[in-house]
Amino acid sequence: SKNMSRENPSFNPDLPGYNPEQPAEMPPIQEASQEKEITPEAAESYRKLGEMIDGLKSSTNFERSKTEGGREVVTSPEGEKFIVRQITNPLDPVVKEMHTLLRREFGKDEVEPLLWVRHAIKEGLYAYHVMEDEKGDVVTMSVTQPLELEPDKSKGAGQQKEIMLAEWFVHTNPASQNSRMLSKQLFASACEYSLGKAQEEGAVFKGFVGEMVSDVEKFMNRFGHKRMYFEDAKGNIQEVPYYYPPSDFDTSTGKPGSETGQEHLMVRILEDSGEMSTDDALRIVESAYREYVATPDDYDNPKAYETAKGFTDNMLGDLRTALSQAKDGKVFFMSERERRTKESELESEGKEVVNVVTEDDKEALEEEKKPAK
Repeated sequence: SKNMSRENPSFNPDLPGYNPEQPAEMPPIQEASQEKEITPEAAESYRKLGEMIDGLKSSTNFERSKTEGGREVVTSPEGEKFIVRQITNPLDPVVKEMHTLLRREFGKDEVEPLLWVRHAIKEGLYAYHVMEDEKGDVVTMSVTQPLELEPDKSKGAGQQKEIMLAEWFVHTNPASQNSRMLSKQLFASACEYSLGKAQEEGAVFKGFVGEMVSDVEKFMNRFGHKRMYFEDAKGNIQEVPYYYPPSDFDTSTGKPGSETGQEHLMVRILEDSGEMSTDDALRIVESAYREYVATPDDYDNPKAYETAKGFTDNMLGDLRTALSQAKDGKVFFMSERERRTKESELESEGKEVVNVVTEDDKEALEEEKKPAK
């Protein structure tokens, strides 16, 4: 079942026994180092992200408070209490349960091996946030990462560092009451973490990016995330054909250890003009691909790293070719509703919107084709 059970009758989050892997006292939040000079552009991005976080929290009818031990508690209108926390200990018992849940939900081609997840927590590579109910069951969880964007090659040296929050996995137990509100509260915590990272680095916070399956689109539209499209020479609208890389590369050969496939690239830019250059879209994808390949140190030899990197470089090359058809070198964003409107408009002109077909879409089509029993 999706509902993961970890019995814990005495719900006192301030007692060390609430989660023996975690210290009772949270470590003090480190002050952002003063050396980094914050540019006006960066400061403005923090203000906007801060506003967004406040908006997320206030758009739910939940109370949010801190316990004496510094833990975040979220209370529903019905009086249910939930703990929101970031997993910082790779041996926390919740890690294995979280991993099992993710594999069940997203499949093993998309979820890294458990050993890697523990490594990512230990090294602070990704942020793992969970929300647990009074029994200690996980009701919602997210895996996010402040993703440093590849520098803009047209700008040369000395340019401002830019960060986007990559949302690798977000999952809420669909059986939970108030699941949408819980997701918003957890997302607010992931955003706060990312804001802290951007401030530490003195980086501009650009926005959000995620690889999404079709059935979360409506949900993500509520957070302002939209799919990316471009107009081709014939006036048809095409979705940016995004392929996710293998989640696992062999450390001794660099060969892929899992499949790739198509997903929807969904983005929300804080400075929302509704469009961006194809070069910027490629920078975002290149930054995401870089994370999949990791670093030369993660491989047994330099050749293995080069092989893995060569694999994603080819994928990026294919995307660059596809985007070279974009009119005016621009991509734009559409929500599900905007896309439906666009489809009707184009149909009357004998043109079409071409959407990415994910594995989930194919499976759903197969199901539809089966004769009813």
